Amino acid sequence: MTEVSKDLPHLVYSDCNFKAGSRPRIVHLVEAFEKIGGPPVLVRQIIKGSLAERYEFHVVSYAISGISFRSLFKLKSILDELKPDIVHVHGLKPDGFHAVFAAKISGVKKIITVIHSSTALSVSQYVSAPAKIRRLLVCNILETLTLFLSDSVYTVCDHIRDSASIRFFAGRRLKSAIHNCMNIPVVCSTKSEIKKNMGFNENDILILFIGRICADKGMMVLADTMDRICGKVGYENVKLVLVGVGYGTEYKKIRERFYQLERKNRVIFLGVRNDVFSLNKMADVFVLPSVFKENFSFSLLEAAASGIPVVATDHGGNPELIINNERGILVKPGDAEELAEAVLRLICNKSFREKIGIAGQDRVRLEFSVDKMLEKTDGLYQSLLNDSQLVLINRTHRFLRSASE
Repeated sequence: MTEVSKDLPHLVYSDCNFKAGSRPRIVHLVEAFEKIGGPPVLVRQIIKGSLAERYEFHVVSYAISGISFRSLFKLKSILDELKPDIVHVHGLKPDGFHAVFAAKISGVKKIITVIHSSTALSVSQYVSAPAKIRRLLVCNILETLTLFLSDSVYTVCDHIRDSASIRFFAGRRLKSAIHNCMNIPVVCSTKSEIKKNMGFNENDILILFIGRICADKGMMVLADTMDRICGKVGYENVKLVLVGVGYGTEYKKIRERFYQLERKNRVIFLGVRNDVFSLNKMADVFVLPSVFKENFSFSLLEAAASGIPVVATDHGGNPELIINNERGILVKPGDAEELAEAVLRLICNKSFREKIGIAGQDRVRLEFSVDKMLEKTDGLYQSLLNDSQLVLINRTHRFLRSASE
């Protein structure tokens, strides 16, 4: 029940075009902004995009476990100093509760909470009993209070928005989903060059997974899938590339399960990488075999946006991105046989593979572009800023304070 780091929370980004009183001030509160992950990616897309011309952005990063009054009042002191027009909180869990509560006691009038995932939806059979109890307590107490204290709530996919508990506790404050989005940077290297630099042969067929190496992500199912593929004659050049990290006993068991495949050079663990767009360009098929309900996976979105065909489990937010057999392939969760058949179908038919990849890429460009997300986010900000008297008071206060300094 203590803070993860005594150095957090802290202000990690401050608007570089600061001009007192010129634009509405919006403070983003997000867990571990310095790290790679869904919420930090979304925050960077917002503060570095076209909205930077209209709003003055600041980012406060934190990492809190349990209840920490020290963190709560440190967040309050930061908000007291910044005096934002809007606080934009990213995520629920204990972090989200502390952020929203700190904003309330600081006197912030407009608080937005975006739900990237829900603790209630993430409890799986692979979590220990004490962990399940703790998660349920977090969900039923802290996350419920977070929703009650927020002035506006939205989700990153319809799957979360349709959750009965979220709809009940958020009530009329629950807005339409603003889906995660992705613009892909240009990768100058060719597929052959990337393969060569990574130590693969030109004729290797590469299946790629990017995410946490854990049971919830379907690692055991993926191992069974590779056993089936490797057991077929003529597929000696098919290899699975796993990108990400795992922890503890669970990770050890997964590595043991993959040991024989890894020893035969059919599975390669790359750990954490910061060149995922190059890896996507190198891959022939992307797989996301999660056995728990994904929300709106950034790794799946990145893969589809890169133009490689994707295979994912048919639940959670995945069907919102993938149109089965048209813009990707959906399979039953936990079914290694069906997953193997889907992967082999793509491997064996290059024209179908390319068609599915291009179709998926087009869908991301048309439906899940950064521009579309920014437009919807701007609309949400403007709806909360309609109270011009509140904005004028905040800006006048900031201007007078700046002039006195």
